[in-house]
Amino acid sequence: KFPKRIICLVPSLTELLYDLNLEEEVLGITKFCEFPPHFRKTKVLVGGTKNIKLERIKELKPDLIICNKEENTEEIISDLIPIAPIYLCDVKNLKDNALVIGQIGKICGRNTEASNLIQKTNFELNDFQTFLKGQNQGHKVAYFIWYQPWMAAGSDTFIQSMLEINKFENIYSNKERYPTVEPKKIRLEGDPEVIFLS
Repeated sequence: KFPKRIICLVPSLTELLYDLNLEEEVLGITKFCEFPPHFRKTKVLVGGTKNIKLERIKELKPDLIICNKEENTEEIISDLIPIAPIYLCDVKNLKDNALVIGQIGKICGRNTEASNLIQKTNFELNDFQTFLKGQNQGHKVAYFIWYQPWMAAGSDTFIQSMLEINKFENIYSNKERYPTVEPKKIRLEGDPEVIFLS
């Protein structure tokens, strides 16, 4: 029996559910789920990724709630456990990404769609890596994800893995996860040639 009443608390996975042809099954999303755009008019908003509206989720009577370690807190997961089965993932690279696509496809009865999406992603990755072979590489970069306080992407993150694929050298790769940093010290900490703002 596949889930028919899904709540997704992860913006990127809301997009995945749409790509897997699960639009009808998705009932609730977060206020940060911006794609596909029409979901904001057709689905129930159940709060933010870290500040959910628990009663609204209960009212929807979900049979699957999709969460992510990066987006959702342990407290949120604990509050959701009595309501419905939870799918919890932790995506740090494209290998993890393919695993999640496959698992959600299997859970939701969309094996074919999931397999096609994984194949397409692998093809695009191979094509991109071929393109990169002829490009200048090794630019030093900083990738900021937050302001006040300033926070950057460090090691053990999906952003870091994507920077590596793009042959960028992250000046904060020696710091774990998402360190708080001081922009004033950016030249001392690595003097990046490019700064990304999330």
